[in-house]
Amino acid sequence: MGKEKYITYSKAIAAISVVLYHTWGSMSINPEVLGKILLFFYTTHVPTFMLISGYLYSKYTVRHELKYRIYKLLNLFLSFIAYIFILSLFRIVLYSIGDSGKSLKEIFVLTAHNMWYFPVLCISIVLLEIIRKLDKGRVVVFLSAILILSFTDIILLYKLPSVGKILVYIMIFLIGTLWSIDRNKAISCISINMVMWLFFVFFFNIVDISSEGSSGLELCFMMLMTVCGASLIPAIVFLVINSSKSKEANINALDRVLSVICKNTQLIYFFQFFIIIIVEFLRDKEIVECSVINCLLYSLLCFSFALIMSNNVSKKSWLSRIFLSPITYHY
Repeated sequence: MGKEKYITYSKAIAAISVVLYHTWGSMSINPEVLGKILLFFYTTHVPTFMLISGYLYSKYTVRHELKYRIYKLLNLFLSFIAYIFILSLFRIVLYSIGDSGKSLKEIFVLTAHNMWYFPVLCISIVLLEIIRKLDKGRVVVFLSAILILSFTDIILLYKLPSVGKILVYIMIFLIGTLWSIDRNKAISCISINMVMWLFFVFFFNIVDISSEGSSGLELCFMMLMTVCGASLIPAIVFLVINSSKSKEANINALDRVLSVICKNTQLIYFFQFFIIIIVEFLRDKEIVECSVINCLLYSLLCFSFALIMSNNVSKKSWLSRIFLSPITYHY
């Protein structure tokens, strides 16, 4: 096994979790059970991406010259603009057929909200570059920045919760730049998450999925779970693939599938929304129900479509230019 296979597998599992979070939200099962499932996805899926993005950026991307890093950032932002335009156009066509009554402004705002991950990642990268410029290799400046952001975030989670939540993901990215793992750290990560779930969710019922729309102390607890949850999937995967009891053959059987998913996570995130938009439209028209079977089929269709489209796009250079790298960096 490669030394960092746990990163590859964690990204793939997080990508699957993103799709499940988006497709299981209205599943017709016990609301308390569904709420806990969605809470697990919420506190782990995108946080895992942010943590790993910070780790990979600090370990590999910063080795390149500034011009390369600027091009990488611009490609990410331009892809975000392209995704908004394409999905908004798709929504406009679909809604015009069904006479939904949504304005162009509502459509663009909704689509931008769907793609929120990309601008937040861009902001995280810019902030990291600024801190690195000030840091000059000293950890003190970096840790001071995280401490200042933490205190600022607590205030924002009371006063401006939407901004506070964004700041949480930026901090997770920065924490990811310091990320390292071994068996003891992985066990500690899992243990901390288990304790938080026992106290905040099961014993005292302080946090549930609806806490995402709250503010103040309840949201602070949820965001604390989100920060800690960012390391949960990587920690579990690390222990599993490095366990002496794990069977290499079984892991290898999944390796190619998970590697393909990992390679295409950005495009999977984008393409899933074509199916999501269609299904949401059909649900608004009361054509499709939210039964368990329908939601499971919805998840399968959504992920299969996203994976097939992503894999095809990544194999064609002209499509990659549109969806991944609008501008080319020349060494």
